[in-house]
Amino acid sequence: MLRVARPKGTIVVIDEGLSPNVRKTERGMSIIKANSLFGARPPLEYIPEKAKDVELEYIYNGTFYQLVFRK
Repeated sequence: MLRVARPKGTIVVIDEGLSPNVRKTERGMSIIKANSLFGARPPLEYIPEKAKDVELEYIYNGTFYQLVFRK
């Protein structure tokens, strides 16, 4: 994504994945049991070193993560 983004372009990635706080609760465990995709963690290790202003935020009551970074 970074390769094809315009200079100073912004990349936004949103996917299911419970926040660390929600994951520990009874609600979180039942969500993961019903749909294992919510057990996914943000792929921070795959963000290119050249990415700037990397931000991670959990949205929708901690059930989705949002990664934002710039080229």
